[in-house]
Amino acid sequence: EQDPSAPPFPYLEVKFGTLDPDSKYAQSCSNPRLSGRLREWYETAHRWNIVKKDLRPPLILDKDSVYRLGPQKRGLNAVKANFDHSREDKKQRVKRPPNVSIPTGANANLDVLSGVIKNTVISEAFMKNGDSALGPIFREQKWDKMLARHPRMIVIGDSHGCIDELQKLLQVADYQPGDQVLFVGDLVAKGPDSLAVVQLAREINARSVRGNHDHDVVRWGEALRSGSKAPMMRLEHYRIARSLSDEDFEWLRACPWYIQNTELGYIFVHAGLKPGMLPRQQSPKVMLNMRSLMPDNIVTPKHIPEFAWARCWKGPETVVFGHDAFRGLQQYEFAKGIDTGCVYGGRLTALLLPENRFVSVAAKRSYICQKTFPSRMYKNPRIVL
Repeated sequence: EQDPSAPPFPYLEVKFGTLDPDSKYAQSCSNPRLSGRLREWYETAHRWNIVKKDLRPPLILDKDSVYRLGPQKRGLNAVKANFDHSREDKKQRVKRPPNVSIPTGANANLDVLSGVIKNTVISEAFMKNGDSALGPIFREQKWDKMLARHPRMIVIGDSHGCIDELQKLLQVADYQPGDQVLFVGDLVAKGPDSLAVVQLAREINARSVRGNHDHDVVRWGEALRSGSKAPMMRLEHYRIARSLSDEDFEWLRACPWYIQNTELGYIFVHAGLKPGMLPRQQSPKVMLNMRSLMPDNIVTPKHIPEFAWARCWKGPETVVFGHDAFRGLQQYEFAKGIDTGCVYGGRLTALLLPENRFVSVAAKRSYICQKTFPSRMYKNPRIVL
């Protein structure tokens, strides 16, 4: 009998960057630059405050006219002034086609420009900056197509409900439309706002593998929704499962054991993989809990300093994982550990692919005390997966 708390699909194949923006499949893909959902992307990103605050004035270029929005200090009044037909000063000249009404304000209908500005994607994106706001952002369509062909993956370590740090990390990573955010699990528990982290991940169409804390929340959620016997899990997981909306719970339940990207040669998993076995042959308990690999090939969830499992992984795929905050950032030839203990007062780290670059932000504070294992556990780690 299948475990009701198991994900509907044990693994997920993620593909990106190979779709031609002019193909017939572009409108049905998840990239907002291609699917026509760019306005929705900006609205979500600015509502969550996860876009980089770049105050450089955007340029709007086409064959017939040139629009320049400025100056550098652009409050809402300055943006409205730039749309005013009667405004013309020495520093900035605005040439506009005749008989065109340029809309202003947050609720302006930008469709009136569709017959004037050709090959240009228009979307309203208001970026909060104190009491000011940025006006409509215009981008040349050719530039959007170039970015659509070159998206990135932003792979984020264990978040554990640290919503403020997650928002800051996405800003630092310069999150853009088309970028695929991917979590290595443990979005929930221990931190201040697990519900917000899951909701944010779902609304930006992020992917995630299942972590051990995510799995406990799913087990509780399945028990609550089916009326079955409650699992022997922490009450914190029960409170999270009870409070999650149906949409957020289904998103969390759908997170697979691991995610693979054959284009880049990466495997994403929460805790790790046992060397010498294919990912599909691995036990879910191993993928959720392992930390160390003993010389006699025993896998254990204990932190044994000199026996990190990642040192034994020989590829050919590179594994990106979390779960092991005790060791912090780990870099081996074919394995990268990116759990840097944000919930314990450390940092929240992301790996940017395909550029293979790390970015991180410091935790606002320590939300929970980090446990330490006594030395006797190092000598006899008998808890085996």
